[in-house]
Amino acid sequence: MRICGESEGLGVIHTLGGRLHWLIAPFDPGCQLTFGPTSALLHFVRNPGRARFEVHVLKTVVSGVPGTVQATVRVTRGGRTVRDAQVRFAGGRSHTDGRGVATVSADLERPGRFKALARRCRSYGLSELVPVGMASTARGAHVQHSDAG
Repeated sequence: MRICGESEGLGVIHTLGGRLHWLIAPFDPGCQLTFGPTSALLHFVRNPGRARFEVHVLKTVVSGVPGTVQATVRVTRGGRTVRDAQVRFAGGRSHTDGRGVATVSADLERPGRFKALARRCRSYGLSELVPVGMASTARGAHVQHSDAG
């Protein structure tokens, strides 16, 4: 990969879909810029392996926002439980037990929608998005979605 610009910095943090992030500012020492006239932020993600697990968030308990969220997550493959898989949810992590269930606790700064990620060796799985700490879901209200853009 060839990039024309000036490196402004590297960051290692789990955010924005990646772990390694590279900030590049426009700089034209005689080459054609490979991105627009503003800075570019590249996100690098390792090869995730193979999606083989079914991941379901069974229950979430929120102490408040900000506060702690506790999620109960089940991991299976072809209907069979997956033992000792690492499970992440909203910044917290845990491992599945012999029943394929993990309880993940995390500090929650603000409400949002989160997915659970389960990983073991080169296999992984993602849950559906789960709303956590949102007023409408806390009251049990139905959240309407619109296809209008």
